[in-house]
Amino acid sequence: MIEHAAFTKASTGIVTLDEALKGGVPVPSDVLLLGDAGTGKSVFCQQFLSKQVNEEFVSTYFCVDHPPEDIKENMFSLGLNNHTGNLRFSDVFLGGKELSFDELMGIIKEGIMDSQRFVIDSISSIALHYGEKKAYNLIQKVHGWTRKINGVGIVNAVRGMHTSRFEIGLQQALRIVIILEMRKDGNFLRIIKTFRTSHIDRELGIRIDENGIKLI
Repeated sequence: MIEHAAFTKASTGIVTLDEALKGGVPVPSDVLLLGDAGTGKSVFCQQFLSKQVNEEFVSTYFCVDHPPEDIKENMFSLGLNNHTGNLRFSDVFLGGKELSFDELMGIIKEGIMDSQRFVIDSISSIALHYGEKKAYNLIQKVHGWTRKINGVGIVNAVRGMHTSRFEIGLQQALRIVIILEMRKDGNFLRIIKTFRTSHIDRELGIRIDENGIKLI
């Protein structure tokens, strides 16, 4: 863990991004990872939790878009830590089971309250399945639960999949906003909003190899 400006910070698992954030993500924080499809959002989430588990933080991966088996296999292929008891996979895969919204919220609340770090991958599928209003209400709850556990969570969302009102609402509700963009000249990351920390205001190129995400 890195101390900066009297606040504890959590590493993202990406060295260059930690440097851009002046030491990492302040604790507590909720992070919106808003990106185009195919820019490495899930890999980012997996890399973050692997790093936090290696630092012995109890972590939960809420598997919404894909079943836990797929997430574990991808982490294994990248050489990321996915077998320790400190990393839990919460199976809320919407393609595999039918949950009421209240059931889903209860599972997410219980998982967050029993963790120090977490990832919701993704809020986009929740919004499509249950509606944007309910998804936004869940995000407001997540913000409060993150503060209660004094933890760090990442909420993954697909850019352009929702109404602009919903995407703006997500950016307003969560403390840190990171955008992943796909362009003809490559994929890029920008930090557009931070809380309790300064950041480098420049675009960083994204490269994904067998070891995960690197920023250039």
